[in-house]
Amino acid sequence: MGRRHFFKQMAAVGAALALPSGVVHAFPGESSGDNSLTNSSSECSHTSVLARRELGIGFVPYSPLNRGFLGGCINEYTRFDASNDNRPTLPRFQPGAIRSNTRIVNVLQEFGRTWGMTSAQVALGWLLQKAPWIVPIPGTTKMSHLEENLRTLAFEVSAADWQALETAVAAIPVVGARYNAEQQRQVGF
Repeated sequence: MGRRHFFKQMAAVGAALALPSGVVHAFPGESSGDNSLTNSSSECSHTSVLARRELGIGFVPYSPLNRGFLGGCINEYTRFDASNDNRPTLPRFQPGAIRSNTRIVNVLQEFGRTWGMTSAQVALGWLLQKAPWIVPIPGTTKMSHLEENLRTLAFEVSAADWQALETAVAAIPVVGARYNAEQQRQVGF
């Protein structure tokens, strides 16, 4: 199996549902959450991670670059096309939240400068080093972003350095909910 193995995505399930469902019908992967570097809730709880590992369930993080935010090109003045982009409806993409959460991107950029990595590569690299069954699949419409994302695999960063990054980011509170109240109700958070 491994990173390059195709994981069928399915609706997000927590540990309570994953354990009994995995016994009845084994499924190879699930998709949920944003990059845990910007996950302020227990959506990717330790229990859920342990359940996935125990059952051999791969995990495909949804929007591993946090809808492009971790790429470092979005700021409080960014305007999104409301006709085809839902980010203006999300609390984390309101100007004040973006301004506050940019501190996380700054930490990723600072870390990346040490290794010659972009903030997007740092975010993807952090996910990739967490476990072999975590397979981030960032969406993109630009070939240059696809190539940048693939170059993430070329970097070798020590576990201690990844831990230092994780500690630095964890000290920064994430501002704004992932979804508005109605969207959170719809996805079960």
